[in-house]
Amino acid sequence: MAGRWKNWIAPMALCAAIVLGGCKQITGAKGEGDKLAAGVHSAMSRGDWKGLYDSADPDLRAGTPKDKFGALFTRIANKLGSPVSFKETGWNLDKSSDGTFLKATCDTKFSNNASGTETIEWRKVDGKYLLYSYHIKSDALPTQ
Repeated sequence: MAGRWKNWIAPMALCAAIVLGGCKQITGAKGEGDKLAAGVHSAMSRGDWKGLYDSADPDLRAGTPKDKFGALFTRIANKLGSPVSFKETGWNLDKSSDGTFLKATCDTKFSNNASGTETIEWRKVDGKYLLYSYHIKSDALPTQ
């Protein structure tokens, strides 16, 4: 009977190492997501949408003209104000053939007594997460 268990020790240890390694990576990604979301909100508070755009993922810049990106963030600033606080309500780490993506969903309060739900996504490029997409839903931002 003891011989049977010896055959299972190495595979079980390998499985445990894989699971623990994955947990550490996921926990690290969540911490990274918190910092990245705070960075986006800091740039918004400073009115630095140009800095956000210029440092964004090349695919975001290729698919979104600078003036359209700026118009969105200007509209947010005019209608909602600056971000005052946010609570991350969900996040996801996804690895695919297109890269590693980190997505955060945040319930955000703004200075003009407004709130919104943001979905912010980054893609890892050369070891650094770059803004890949930004979406916001708020009753204070009517659709056009």
